[in-house]
Amino acid sequence: MSKSIFSFVSVLYQLIRRDFYVFIHELRGKFFDTSFVLFTNILVFGYVFEHINNDPGFASFIFVGAIASFGFFEIVGRVATLISDMNGNKVISYHLTLPVPSSYIFINIAISWAICTAILSVCLIPIGKILLFNQFSLSAVSYMKFVPFFLITNLFFGFFSLWLSSVIKDASNLGSLWMRVINPLFMFSGYFYTWKSLYGISKVSAILNLVNPLLYIMEGMRSTMLGPKGYLPYSVCIIVVSLFTVGFGYDAIKRMKKRLDCV
Repeated sequence: MSKSIFSFVSVLYQLIRRDFYVFIHELRGKFFDTSFVLFTNILVFGYVFEHINNDPGFASFIFVGAIASFGFFEIVGRVATLISDMNGNKVISYHLTLPVPSSYIFINIAISWAICTAILSVCLIPIGKILLFNQFSLSAVSYMKFVPFFLITNLFFGFFSLWLSSVIKDASNLGSLWMRVINPLFMFSGYFYTWKSLYGISKVSAILNLVNPLLYIMEGMRSTMLGPKGYLPYSVCIIVVSLFTVGFGYDAIKRMKKRLDCV
């Protein structure tokens, strides 16, 4: 039994390491692109809006929201790559012949995506600190809460990407992914506002917004990096994000097995 488990872990480790090497070669370009996006977000939504609305701290608010959501915008590329492979070269079919359960292969894909996203997001934190100077204090971060929440957030993005790949049939449907999924979830994620501020405007809208997993990611990340005041409780956020991760992961694996005729 122990030998079998060791074999599983060894194969998964090799797969994740291979994906990591591929990502390292892409890291420079991705880091430049996301750093530029972070710069424009802080400049426009932070400094400009902060002065227009006379709201000190809005730049830091946007910065943390950007760190929380960058993995979300990697989803389209991941989904496109996996769908193209399943409908084209079918490299994933080779992976499914390895001496591990098929579910392990799908878990590996999600974890690999999560690791890559986490590395990229961490690299952006010092960039944001430089741009914000004294407006953002690293001493305000609760690292004991930030680390586990950051990890589960990126795992969510990995498994959510896998789930989307399992439900989208071919590349022709990718055009609708942004319009029907990515944009609505993001616009109602709390990137520009807190849930409590929305609740003060419309209780019905705020309650309906609680079905959006990205809302808990925004609220939870800000509570760990900016302080808990004004946000949903950290415990609620990490529990809900964990449940969404497990739910999407379970359904994604089941759908992938059916789609790829896994025995």
